[in-house]
Amino acid sequence: MPVLHAREGVRCTHITDEGAVLLDTRAGLFYGLNPAAAVIWAAVTSASDGEPLDRATSAVVARFAVDDATAREHAHAHLALLIEQGLLEDSR
Repeated sequence: MPVLHAREGVRCTHITDEGAVLLDTRAGLFYGLNPAAAVIWAAVTSASDGEPLDRATSAVVARFAVDDATAREHAHAHLALLIEQGLLEDSR
């Protein structure tokens, strides 16, 4: 099971109902997170127990009026993008 965490040098602003902003201090890039993406980021980076995709899916379902399958699909796609961009990495 992956244990995802923010890569060193990645900082997140305070998460609001409107989303959040990630700053990659190494690359000098900002990434805007919409509300769902911010919920996914918080769910994955705030805890290390359980499967990250399951935590992200549960957080999206709890926050938004969406079914499990849709939440899981979007959480999976977003996590893949965050990993691809080097913002999240597996600490195993």
